[in-house]
Amino acid sequence: MIALAKGPRVLNVCSGLTTYSKENALEMLEGEEWSELYLRLPVDWEDAIRAIGDGFDFDSVVEEMTDLGQVRMPEDAQIVRSWKPFLEQMWGMIGERKVHCLMDPVSFGQQRQISLDLAAASVKARIGYLDLEEWRGLLEEDVLLLIREGEQEARLLSSNAKEDTACVDLSYESERRLEENGFLVRRMATGTVELPLSSLKGEMMNAKETGEEVSDERMEKGIRDHLWFLELLMASSSFEEACLTWYREVKTGS
Repeated sequence: MIALAKGPRVLNVCSGLTTYSKENALEMLEGEEWSELYLRLPVDWEDAIRAIGDGFDFDSVVEEMTDLGQVRMPEDAQIVRSWKPFLEQMWGMIGERKVHCLMDPVSFGQQRQISLDLAAASVKARIGYLDLEEWRGLLEEDVLLLIREGEQEARLLSSNAKEDTACVDLSYESERRLEENGFLVRRMATGTVELPLSSLKGEMMNAKETGEEVSDERMEKGIRDHLWFLELLMASSSFEEACLTWYREVKTGS
């Protein structure tokens, strides 16, 4: 008889940056057994998230976080907007179980700055100045940050996680590190199609592991797909609508 592998178990529910994806993640968690929950949000958000659980108004809590510098608007608006239904509705499911955050606030700030730099590069590309080396440098910086974050988050979980832990939005790097440390990781996904830059960064991360480099042709295609998504975004009433349109476009291969 083959012995079954044993070790601490981690359920990772992966979602997109939309309210409907986060709501799907919540539904998935409700159907699973776990003892505590880790969210891939900055650790200095924990007190504010607990305040929401205590009945404080979400928008008022976010306003206070903005005053404290934990949230920056409009830069963090879509992150806040996408998590709102999850953070408001999860408490009936949580019961007496603990909720923690995983992300280093410094890394969160660095990721925000990279996003701003990519937005500036997008503006230049839309008027005809697409500098592949600039884009490659920014995306490689983002990939290296994701790898460091994955290592940090895996260390935190390895030190603190209980026997059956649930997470929302752990990265592949975190999963890989946890498995190296003897954790049994099970991934569930809400079915959201990756946006172009996320897909491109995933390919760059895989290439880095094998010592290769994503070709200029693939880089340019990923960037132009991103610019196409931005066109959809500007023609849509919201980020959520643009993502649904992008999902339909990718699904139908249009």
